Amino acid sequence: MDTGLRLTGTENSQVQVLQNRITNVVNGSGIEVQQSGCLIANNFIQAGGVGIAKGISNSGSSNRIVFNSVNITGSDPVNGRAFELTGGSDLTVKNNIFANTGSGYATYLVSSPSGTNDWDYNNYYSASGKLGFANGTNQNSLSAWSALISTDVHSKAVNPFFVSHTDLGINQILLNNAAVSISGITTDIDSVLRSTTADIGAKEYVPCTPDVGVNAFTSLRNPLSPGLQGIEVQLQNQSLTTLSSAVINWSINGVAQPTYNWTGTLAGAGNATITVGSYSFPSGKTYSLKAWATTPNGQKACNALNDTASIKDLATPLCGLYTIGGTNPDFQNFTEAVTALNNAGVGCGVTFRVRNGSYNEQVKLGQISGASATAPIVFESESGDSTKVALHYQETNPSNDYTLVLEGTDYITFRKLGILRSNGQSGSSAVIIRNGAHHVSFRNTQLNRVSSPGTSCDSVLTFAGNAVTGGIFLANLSTQPASRVAITGNTFTSPYSASESSIGLSYTTGALVQGNTVAPSINSGSEVTSVNVTNSSNPKINNNHLFAYGYYSTYGVIVSSTVNAEISDNTIQGGCYSSSGYSSYGIQVRGVAA
Repeated sequence: MDTGLRLTGTENSQVQVLQNRITNVVNGSGIEVQQSGCLIANNFIQAGGVGIAKGISNSGSSNRIVFNSVNITGSDPVNGRAFELTGGSDLTVKNNIFANTGSGYATYLVSSPSGTNDWDYNNYYSASGKLGFANGTNQNSLSAWSALISTDVHSKAVNPFFVSHTDLGINQILLNNAAVSISGITTDIDSVLRSTTADIGAKEYVPCTPDVGVNAFTSLRNPLSPGLQGIEVQLQNQSLTTLSSAVINWSINGVAQPTYNWTGTLAGAGNATITVGSYSFPSGKTYSLKAWATTPNGQKACNALNDTASIKDLATPLCGLYTIGGTNPDFQNFTEAVTALNNAGVGCGVTFRVRNGSYNEQVKLGQISGASATAPIVFESESGDSTKVALHYQETNPSNDYTLVLEGTDYITFRKLGILRSNGQSGSSAVIIRNGAHHVSFRNTQLNRVSSPGTSCDSVLTFAGNAVTGGIFLANLSTQPASRVAITGNTFTSPYSASESSIGLSYTTGALVQGNTVAPSINSGSEVTSVNVTNSSNPKINNNHLFAYGYYSTYGVIVSSTVNAEISDNTIQGGCYSSSGYSSYGIQVRGVAA
């Protein structure tokens, strides 16, 4: 399901959402609160998938969001959010666990709350290190988060060690007796009586003895510095009795490292930072580490669910030439390479040579640290043949229907590849460009439909020498028109539907459409258009070969609400096959300002 529960409207509803288990949410929110005056308490919420995955999303005011346990298991690094705030004021947000065990954020504030807010005693956890986002910046530590938004003075940032992805009972002693009482909330999700010093989250927890575990790796962060580094972990006494010895095992990329035998004194619920060894990290690689503690005081641990900490997708900044796919590659597939880019960025220019093959993957690139005009990123086929390398994907959910997304990605080029749709002409885009991407190029590539949404503010986009099925549609914000868009020397076949143009531009400035060939488009739908430019300034449309055939009205070029357009030296051919009432136009100018 895409949304578990949605509370809509602007009235003060006094709705209470209590003791629910909402799981398997994909491409949506577990609980979406648009109303005001609601109580959201004692709920388990799990969402996942490869696209949008939100636990609780709030835009209402005077809501009380307390004693909930949220787990996001999805792979989206941006739209995976355990708690999201898009508006509201005078909120109570207390005693919740907001955990993202996937790739995204524990909490994400699109806008900061106004009014007087009671916001504290929560636990934030992100396996990827993205604790929170607010005021346009990522915050990766609890101290930085608390200082930025002036909340969460008594909150925590630890792994809750859930029983499973969907059973969100905790196994973390640091959350035991760490909450504060909330008026009217006296029991947990299972109707178990809460003590006056309750546990954070929806379910109460009773520690056992003896018990030990590793909470986290404390010394490693992305981007990872290459070379020799000490490996530090936080050893946690998960019981209320004194711990005097434990065995710590650890591994890197599945390869066991020397065991560390710890002795000392840790009081009940105490922890200590331990250096278990060292490791030399070569550059240009990705790493997954795991550490687990056993044998507390020489005995078998009473709880195996809180033994192990892991950290994945650590990477050193990339620099130079890498291979994807084939025999003995640097990266097995696009996903591995993109994970390294997203997490660690680049230290100099990077080129990925992709071996021949079919890659069934869905790829999302964010803003890459270090990318610049002097340190660009290139993906290209090793063979130089765009028909021999195919990145493709099939997805039927329209909110997550793409093969490649550039989410604010800069200084990147794709050349001599195929970026396609597995399910053919579905009407969805193989490539989506959005959120301020700039200096993006596609050259000599096979493309199945490219688009950018009307909420974007992208610029310096180049499409040259490509074979395009389904068209290129670029729409920017009216207040931030796209500049330096160049669509040159491409060959276009039919759009996905007759109502679409092969080249569509909206809110651009200085766009160049030159030397393209648009093949005949014979459809039984509505109008057929080769080039359509709207709400733009100073476009140049010249030296194109444009063909537009259809059953209804056809257009070689439409220019509307646009100033200083230059349309020259084009060859335009077309016609309509309807018996009456429709016409064929080479060039039509609509509402162009002086």
